[in-house]
Amino acid sequence: MTFSPTKAVRLEPLTQDLAENLSDPTTERDPNLPPKDSRARVSAAFKGLQDRICQKLEAVDGTGKFQEDTWERAEGGAAALG
Repeated sequence: MTFSPTKAVRLEPLTQDLAENLSDPTTERDPNLPPKDSRARVSAAFKGLQDRICQKLEAVDGTGKFQEDTWERAEGGAAALG
C-alpha cells in the first residue's frame, strides 16, 4: 500500500470519538475507581478507533484493504491485528 503525501488524514475526529466513548456518564460511583465495565469499554473504544483508522487509510490508498486477524493468547485474553 502506498500513500500520497498530498492527501492528509485528520486524526482529531478519531481521537475525539475515542474520548467520548470512554467517558463515564454515571455520577453515583466512587470517582477514584474505574467503571465496572471499563475493560470492555476500553477494548470496544480502541477496536472502533482501529476500524476507523483502517477505513481512512483504505480510502486514502484507494485500492488496499485491511484484513482482520484475531486469536486467543496463551497468557489469556484475545489479540487482533488488521
